Amino acid sequence: MSRHYSWILATAVAVTVSIAPSQRARAAPAWAEQYAICSRLLARDPQYAEIAKKLPLMLNQDISLEMLADQTRPTPIQREEIASWFDERTKCWHENEDTFRRSLPVAAFEVLTEANSQFESIGADLYNLKLSYGQADKRLREINDNMTARLRQIFEKQKEAMVAQRAADEQRQQQQQDAELLRQAQQRAAAAQARATEDAEADRQAMLRQLRALQPRAQQSFTCTTFGNMTTCN
Repeated sequence: MSRHYSWILATAVAVTVSIAPSQRARAAPAWAEQYAICSRLLARDPQYAEIAKKLPLMLNQDISLEMLADQTRPTPIQREEIASWFDERTKCWHENEDTFRRSLPVAAFEVLTEANSQFESIGADLYNLKLSYGQADKRLREINDNMTARLRQIFEKQKEAMVAQRAADEQRQQQQQDAELLRQAQQRAAAAQARATEDAEADRQAMLRQLRALQPRAQQSFTCTTFGNMTTCN
């Protein structure tokens, strides 16, 4: 790796966690959990105690006015701490980069990647003594504010899209349920009509049978002819 050490993305994940939909405030979601653990362990490492007073090493750590007013530049020992810290923080990022890419909206991941590049530039300038700690912290806050606004907009749009999609799904489900209820009602009505037709036909046939039973039988008439002693009747 070159001497242009990558800056941390602790604030980036903190911002993402705080505004992402369906996440509790200040609680890392599953996709950021391993990165958060890696960041915390690194920030609490005693070997970085000096620069921890001057730079926001921790997730969700605010940049104080005292830090912004610090015009000192890294000492040789602090430069070595910064170099080591940036290297380890970069490892944290790269070990979880694929998870971020899979878990975040494309636009959000692009914002984080861009912020990482900007942070890297600040880290390089700080290491190379081009910036004081206060100047570095000020630029970090500006980048963070810009990143926060962009991420919030992305997640708000995502949340709106999710709400709209959920409403559309519920409407479609309701329409399907209504259609099924209508189909069932039509089936019941058709079955009732069929039964009514069968019952009416049965009643008609029964009535016809009754009418036939009541009708008198036709009387037979005979014509007889007598020839002498013989009588023939037809």
